[in-house]
Amino acid sequence: MKLSYAVSLQKSGFDSIAKGDLDANAGLLADLGYEGIEISIRNPDIVDTAVLEKTLNKCNLELVAIGTGQMFVDDKLSLSSDDKSTREKCAARLKKHIDIAKIFGSYVIIGLARGTVDPGRAGLKNEAGKNLVESFKGVCEYAGKMEVAMAVEPINKKETCFLNTVQETFDFFKNFKTAPLNILLDTYHMNIEEADMAGAIRKSKEKIAHVHLADSNRLCPGRGTIDFNRVIKELKLVGYEGYLSAEIIPLPDFETCAREYISNIRRLV
Repeated sequence: MKLSYAVSLQKSGFDSIAKGDLDANAGLLADLGYEGIEISIRNPDIVDTAVLEKTLNKCNLELVAIGTGQMFVDDKLSLSSDDKSTREKCAARLKKHIDIAKIFGSYVIIGLARGTVDPGRAGLKNEAGKNLVESFKGVCEYAGKMEVAMAVEPINKKETCFLNTVQETFDFFKNFKTAPLNILLDTYHMNIEEADMAGAIRKSKEKIAHVHLADSNRLCPGRGTIDFNRVIKELKLVGYEGYLSAEIIPLPDFETCAREYISNIRRLV
């Protein structure tokens, strides 16, 4: 398993991610020994992929995955919106994320872009859920055409009413028979939603594309109550060989977190 760190390419209100100058952040990660980087992109239209590629090559970092949730956090775009034009804008933007992922051979993360509704309207059989499924079908078809795999992240119910657990996410996958869909496991969300985190990892064995490590308080692993030794052991048992990415609140600061994360997790790996 290799280590990566989630950073933001553009300004965003999403807090659980490193912000600031990409060159400086990537340079620090490279100096510390990280092999990859995960980049959240709010708006693909203003991304200069040539400049991005130059930065990554200079730092010898692999672009592991592209986060898309900032379009919901900052621009209120979602696949489950009651407004058809909003759903269409979200799907169109996700396709542009896929275009960038194609260049770099990265996963596209499907997280908060699915949106949320009042709990009474939750569920894939309700109107918002049907909107989510129908809107995502076109995105899946495009990803398949571009040969880009997507990693769908179960997220806790405080942030979204859709796909809170691994099982709910697998049930969602049944709507897309040939889509390149995989699971992104995030320990922060799993700690809230999964009765048995080890069991959820085993259930995901054949479909784990990417892993986020964050402690129970969304801080760096080691600052909360999650047993990461057990998490890593389970991931080894199911044969996971991909990236372990830090998606954490950068407290007290990014550099301290980056140093602490690689020290704590490298020891376990």
